[in-house]
Order: sequence, then C-alpha cells, then structure tokens
Amino acid sequence: MEYLRRWVGQLRRWRFQTPSIIETLDATQSLSDELKLSSQRQALAVQKANRLLTENLTPDQLSQYKTTGSFEVVGCHTGKRYRIQPYFRVQELDRRGRPVCQYCFEPAGRLVPSDIALAQKVALETYERQALRIANRFPINPGLVHDGEGQFCGCGICRAEEWVGRVRR
Repeated sequence: MEYLRRWVGQLRRWRFQTPSIIETLDATQSLSDELKLSSQRQALAVQKANRLLTENLTPDQLSQYKTTGSFEVVGCHTGKRYRIQPYFRVQELDRRGRPVCQYCFEPAGRLVPSDIALAQKVALETYERQALRIANRFPINPGLVHDGEGQFCGCGICRAEEWVGRVRR
C-alpha cells in the first residue's frame, strides 16, 4: 500500500513538472534547427576535405582518383606501392598492381574520409614503417572489396559504415 501511495504522489509531481505543448514544440523546433545547422557544417567539412585532398595529390594520383575513386602512393622506406581507397582502406599492391593485403589505420578524431585518405597518403610517403606498425593488417577478402557503395574493411576499428550513411544521403 505504501508503494502505491508513493507512486501516486510521484505521478502528481510529474503532472506539474511536464512541459506544456508549446514548450515541447519550441524545443522540437530548436532541435530541428540545430540538426540542419549540423548537417550544413558537415557538408561544408566534406567539401573542404575533398578540396584539400585533390590539391595535395600529384597529377597522376589526381587522375587515378577522378577515374577510379582511389589513388596509389609509394612507401618511402620499402618502395612498395599502396592503393588508398575511399572509406579508410589501404591495399598493398604487388608488381602487377594486384592487392596483396590490406591495412586499416586512421588518425585520431572524427574526420571525413578525404581527410583520412590524405593523412594515410602523407603517412605512407613520409613514415611508412611507423604507419604500418600501428596499422591493422588483413588478408584480401573478396567479400570486402570496395563495391562503389562504401563497403568498409571490417576491422571493427574504422568508422567507415558511419560515414557511408552521412556522405551518401
């Protein structure tokens, strides 16, 4: 019985604490405006990152990026070739240009895919050994090959699936 009295008392207090319908609508409108602003900021960040990436690619890399959506870099220590694909994947290539294995590594923070691709490019071209030391290495899996729809590498560390939903809307 005591429990029932406390419950009824709590209901009475909540009745007076609930916001009015106007307050609820104002809060909803405010949240909607904030989400629109956030979406606009994100679109601007993607646009800036794409421009920064394309400005820092060599003419050959830029041509590859425009035609295939990926580009190749040469490691500074080993001279191995790597293909950087959208959504955080780096593939090591053999002499014929076929993938040997793939790596997943990215800088800390919430960055857009183009910023991550640029960071991977710089890392491999300037300190390849250190970058590969911290990278997660995976064998090539036909089920995880990039299909143009932003499929991610599956390492569980990268957030590619999160960006697929944001960028491709």
